[in-house]
Amino acid sequence: MLDKWMYDDKWRFKIGSIVLVVVLVVIGIYYIVSYRYTTTATVVATSWELQIDRLQYQTMDERSWRVPAGARVYDRKWEQDGTERYISGSHTETRKGSTYSCGTTKNPKTCRNPDTTVKVDEYSTRPTYAWRYYYYIDRWNNILPLVTSGKDKENVHWPDITDATYDETDVVGNIKLGTRHSHFQIIVIAEGKQYPIDMVESMWRTYGNGTKAKLTIGYFNNVISIEKR
Repeated sequence: MLDKWMYDDKWRFKIGSIVLVVVLVVIGIYYIVSYRYTTTATVVATSWELQIDRLQYQTMDERSWRVPAGARVYDRKWEQDGTERYISGSHTETRKGSTYSCGTTKNPKTCRNPDTTVKVDEYSTRPTYAWRYYYYIDRWNNILPLVTSGKDKENVHWPDITDATYDETDVVGNIKLGTRHSHFQIIVIAEGKQYPIDMVESMWRTYGNGTKAKLTIGYFNNVISIEKR
């Protein structure tokens, strides 16, 4: 079979085209990944936001195809849960035999394999059904978080939690504190375009309005790095 490919112009053209496309794609990806340039930027704004998640233990009315632990089922219904493909019939197709080079260098010749008849399955779709369960279940759910925010560096502080009562016991109505999140951002302008840049607090505190920085920009106009001048 390899000899047939080597001497068949059609196959050599296809293989060559595929190799060319792969090479061009690799070159394109390398160019996009490696492309970057530097420019001077100026900080025009700074901001911060600190958030503490809150969760409340609540009774939820839910439905599912499986009953989770602790759920109190109050109903179930036979409902469609999807579809499936199945063989609904078949037909035959005649496929022409492939051509190949069967001659010699001095006497080139093209031969063809015999046609073949194959059976082809025909598919249809039909709905599938299962029991869907309706139940009550108690679980912790996110509610409105506590948030503080601002633009100045002197007043960065977490939300006050001393005036509220929090209880992590699994009792309906109780509220507990969750994960803490911090977000520090500066906005710089370079060549007439604005770029928001997120950074850790220690780095954020070294930038203020008017600070000059060296900005490295990527192919998609994305900020790769920033460095104070």
